[in-house]
Amino acid sequence: MAAVAHARETIRKAVKTAVTSLTTTGANVATGVVSVYDPDDLPALSIMVARDAEEALEFETMGGLVVRNLTVIIEGRALQDSDTDGATEDTLDDISVEVETAMMTNATLLGKVYDLQLETTEIELDGSGETPIGIVRMTWAISYRATSTAPTVPV
Repeated sequence: MAAVAHARETIRKAVKTAVTSLTTTGANVATGVVSVYDPDDLPALSIMVARDAEEALEFETMGGLVVRNLTVIIEGRALQDSDTDGATEDTLDDISVEVETAMMTNATLLGKVYDLQLETTEIELDGSGETPIGIVRMTWAISYRATSTAPTVPV
């Protein structure tokens, strides 16, 4: 018998679907990847659920529903250009625009959650590795409801 997916997994997969096939990153989208990338696969996105906090609602009036607040990090990476005209940051900004638009307009994702907002965007240029890269890290707050006895189905 196959295990039933937690609603968190369902939402993480909906996030992946929402940001796959964007103009800049294409199909280079992974979940749970720490930071091992082949330069030939950049630009790319990585998705990770960093936190899932439960908030109990009034049992009598809400029928045992809980609100779960996910912190989802979508990290975009691009090769760092050797020129100094800001092309790497421009690519990271392109990734950010495309991800933000996809997240806020994806009907499948929006049908599973009741609140979605971008909390922070951080940009980093990292020259410590063999291949210098630029990183844009977007932290999203995603809230959904589930019953306390069935965390597999967002309601």
